Amino acid sequence: MPVDNAPATNALNLLNGIDYGAVIGAPLQAAITAQAMAAKSTWEFIQEVGLQTDENGNKSAVNVTFSYQKDGEIVKLIVPILTIVPIPAIVVTDIEIAFKANINASASQSSQTSETTDVGGGLSGGAKVGWGPFSINANFKANYSSKKDSKATQDSQYSVEYTQDVRVKAAQAGVPAGLATVLNILSNAATGASLDGDLMVSPPLVNLDLNNPQNTSLFSIKLVDSNGLNIKGADVTIKAGEIKPTLALRNMGVQEHHLYSLNEEYSITEAIQIGLAPLGTILNWEKGEIHTKSGNDGKVNLIVSLTANSSKKIPPSGVFELIIAANIGKKMQEIALPFKVNIPEPQKLVELLKSDVNGTIKIKPDGQDKKEIILTLTDSESNPVEGREIKGILPDNSKLKITPQNQKTQENGQASFTIEWDKKKLSGEETPDSETVTFKAPSDGRTEPKPVSIKVEADGQVQSPNAALPQTQGYTLSLVDTTSGEIVPVTPPSQTVEDTNQ
Repeated sequence: MPVDNAPATNALNLLNGIDYGAVIGAPLQAAITAQAMAAKSTWEFIQEVGLQTDENGNKSAVNVTFSYQKDGEIVKLIVPILTIVPIPAIVVTDIEIAFKANINASASQSSQTSETTDVGGGLSGGAKVGWGPFSINANFKANYSSKKDSKATQDSQYSVEYTQDVRVKAAQAGVPAGLATVLNILSNAATGASLDGDLMVSPPLVNLDLNNPQNTSLFSIKLVDSNGLNIKGADVTIKAGEIKPTLALRNMGVQEHHLYSLNEEYSITEAIQIGLAPLGTILNWEKGEIHTKSGNDGKVNLIVSLTANSSKKIPPSGVFELIIAANIGKKMQEIALPFKVNIPEPQKLVELLKSDVNGTIKIKPDGQDKKEIILTLTDSESNPVEGREIKGILPDNSKLKITPQNQKTQENGQASFTIEWDKKKLSGEETPDSETVTFKAPSDGRTEPKPVSIKVEADGQVQSPNAALPQTQGYTLSLVDTTSGEIVPVTPPSQTVEDTNQ
């Protein structure tokens, strides 16, 4: 009997009827949907936590502001919150779908045949057989029946069983390129700010070169408020600082008491010129100050260079300061920006102070005798120095008088002084034998000329106008004229002294 293949065919047809698109695609679709939900959650987190919206619909980053101690001061730190909290960004990294189908199909067939014969009747008989002395008697009887049975069995069974395992793996996603750029920008935006705002100047030192006065240098001023935001259109003032004692000046022999004359003689406003970058539009000094305003970025970018007259106006050490001042909030802030001018060799402009009078002069103490002293100031090459102040110095309680007390040198380097005895200070007193007058040219910062000292002697004695001579025979009351040495009668005619010999 042939085997029946129908069950197997039916099982195969059932396996082919499985919807693999649903079996495999459904988990994939679910993973994609989950990924979209995760991305949306990330965006909602950024919107709700990291951004804020003003009344005009403009979005801005939410900042965390706190104060902390730095270098002995309390300052503020302003940090965007998105840079300090983790941003949820879940991504499905792996999807594993395991599908297993189990088909059980079987068929069985059996066949059975049996046959029985049974005749319903009988047959009997007898016989005698003998040969010789022997003989045998035999009797027999026979019957039969006939029966035929047939049986066939056919079984078939089949089943299809399948299982499906879906494994999904998710992890924190790497930061997308665009978000990474935003976070980098926000990280760079994290800044410290003073509680009162900040005035900043860079670079910390500006260098110039006296050998190349046409060269320029740049410096920048920046203003930020207490929130670290740029201050636009703020008034900025630049002024020259006073010359301060430095090691360079000290090495040149300049002491602190010389600094006054240095500040009087040298002029930073005449030594440098300042312009706005990038074109260098000149900013004029007005009463020793420059006024300008900060730009939209809170900055003032400036160009500085030396003037043609800078060699005569730069301090001898080449070091000076500009004072930068601006009103930030409710507080005026100032910062000193140091400048260093390269001066290859210290110049010795003033070397010698000399007088046309050497040693000692004599002046009669009659209140009318005067002496004119001419002093000349020259540099190391014997060239006259113009405009340098020379001072006449008298000892304490001096009876001399110098006119004028201070005098600036003329174009020929000369300055003249008149020395005389002060008649008012001599009244009722004797004239001292001598006094010393000293003339000094203040230091130019590089050298200090040696002072010129002149000894002034009194030519004769002076007496009080009311001092009477002793009464002498034949003479009227008289005074001695110290100029001529003559006796001058001063007694009125009504008062005479009689000569006792007459």
